Amino acid sequence: MEALDDIEIKNGRPVLRGCRTLPKMVDESAAKAVPKREMSEPKKTPKQSGDRFPTFNRFVDITMRDLTPSERLVWFVLFRDVRDGVARVAQADVATRSGLTQSTVSLAIKRLIERRLVQVVYQGGFNQGMSIYRIRGSV
Repeated sequence: MEALDDIEIKNGRPVLRGCRTLPKMVDESAAKAVPKREMSEPKKTPKQSGDRFPTFNRFVDITMRDLTPSERLVWFVLFRDVRDGVARVAQADVATRSGLTQSTVSLAIKRLIERRLVQVVYQGGFNQGMSIYRIRGSV
């Protein structure tokens, strides 16, 4: 019971003997003088989806049925990577994520370009960085 002997009650609260209470950080009279801010509407963040859902819906409703399975997979992987209107991705990454070979991905991208579902903004390559594609849901 020795531990209880070290506790004293100050202002209705238990305090260990030998410990001191820190002073308040804010002067209460100064805090009352500052008006409280009114509750405002939360800031709206810009939509990250942009045009993505209509593009996706057009692809599924109109275009997808006319494509081969590998073309669909490649389109979905490219579409998933779209940021700021374009997809920056290497064909090797598309192959890895889709489970296709690099030659199949290359052929699928070529066919998607012919169908005008994919537009090459920048052609990457060895020591040139990733390719940049613009993706469309339908023509």
